[in-house]
Amino acid sequence: MDFERLGTIISFLLWGIWKARCKAVIEGSLIHHERVLTHALEAINEFLCSTGSEVPHGQERSLPSTLQTTWTPPRLGYVKLNIDAAWNKASNNAGAGVVIRNEVGMVCKGLATRLSGSSALHVEAEAALRGLKLARRDGHDKVIVETDSKILKQCIDGDTRNRGWTILPLILEIRQLAVNFGSLEWNWIPRTANRAAHEAARIGSGAVAQVSWVDRPPPSLVSILVADGLPGPPGV
Repeated sequence: MDFERLGTIISFLLWGIWKARCKAVIEGSLIHHERVLTHALEAINEFLCSTGSEVPHGQERSLPSTLQTTWTPPRLGYVKLNIDAAWNKASNNAGAGVVIRNEVGMVCKGLATRLSGSSALHVEAEAALRGLKLARRDGHDKVIVETDSKILKQCIDGDTRNRGWTILPLILEIRQLAVNFGSLEWNWIPRTANRAAHEAARIGSGAVAQVSWVDRPPPSLVSILVADGLPGPPGV
């Protein structure tokens, strides 16, 4: 076992917990355990990257099992909007995947659709935009958006240094749409916690037309939803 690496991980986790506790005491804010863990994982990955020990994208399972993250339900009154995209550099063909689930883990709506785009970041932003439009059409007012694209999350936060300028029109459209929600939060999550949206994007990349569903997702997606440890769609 790499005790130095383990010590680094534990240190960042404890620091994240301490900061969240101090903020709760001083500002009276609620502690959202999932958000604390997500921020700690981001800090761990950034630190390991800076020391040449980065965790490759999609290989988060190399972290100790106690840090394995899976999809978790949103807090009461919110829905989670998971988004992802799959992009083929040679053809510029892509697929967008969107899955909306409520506080008990049930699927509210989802879609898989084919896209074309100039970059992976471009189609990730397109997936976000289509997901927000779907959530708004369904009448969801309090939404937590989850993406495994760190660059997209940075762009949403206003940091356009890392190629963000290339999708500025899409970011502006996303921000215009965001004002229609009562509450809209954005979280970065590792790929292991975004498998449902990833599978929907894979389905979308091969679809002839948009595929959408309410209570009957495609069979390949059902197995992932059940594997998340949450109730499957009705009738499954």
